[in-house]
Amino acid sequence: MKREDREAVIRRDGACLMFLFDQHHICRDTWGRSHGPRALEKLTIEHVHEGYGLMGRRAPSDRMHMVALCHAANVGVPSKEARAFFRGYLATVNL
Repeated sequence: MKREDREAVIRRDGACLMFLFDQHHICRDTWGRSHGPRALEKLTIEHVHEGYGLMGRRAPSDRMHMVALCHAANVGVPSKEARAFFRGYLATVNL
């Protein structure tokens, strides 16, 4: 993944998308410390497939397939519902 793509996705999203999906989500960093959902310097990148049934292969590393998440949301494996939310979000920002 290109550094400029990572930075552009984090700027575009402006927050952990898991928090936008679930207002009760608590963002956490690599060490388990909580932080605000808009702490951009602590966010990670999640790759999101356009459809279902594509497990085992990572989605492309481009801005159309990546969203910003906190570390906990990223390694916690987002639910099907969360991934559907991410796909819907990406559809609106990638027009």
